[in-house]
Parts: sequence; structure tokens; C-alpha cells
Amino acid sequence: MGRTLNVSETGILLETHIPIDSQYQVGLTIGFEEDLINIRGKVVYTKAGKDGKFESGIQFMAIDSETNTLLKNYITAFRARG
Repeated sequence: MGRTLNVSETGILLETHIPIDSQYQVGLTIGFEEDLINIRGKVVYTKAGKDGKFESGIQFMAIDSETNTLLKNYITAFRARG
């Protein structure tokens, strides 16, 4: 489980309580309104963050057009709240 720090059409920056090793691919489920977006990604890096937490940059892998549309809506909402 993680908190989104930043997101784009190509990847996401997550804050987690444990580090995610960069040798792994991950499956992400992002909740947006009533929709759940399932995306696979490759961990590009993990570094120590604030308060003993970790920040991981994850590059999205192949995304189908429906998921891409939902992701764009999530990105718009994420940027609007900041």
C-alpha cells in the first residue's frame, strides 16, 4: 500500500513504509472514484524519504486504451487537488 506523490502517463512516484527493490515488477491498483485501475510497472528506483518512509519511482508498462483513459482522468484529478 502506498501514497501517490506524483503521477504521469508514463509512471508514478509512490511513498511506502517499506522499500521496493528495483529488481521487481509490480502490479498496482489505483482507486479513482468508482473505478479501479490495474497497471503493471517496473521499479526504476527507491530512495529513503521523510519520516522513515521510502519513495519509489515506477515506470508503467503496456497500458491498454481503456486503462489509459482512466489514468488520464486520475492524473487530472490528482493535479487539481494540489
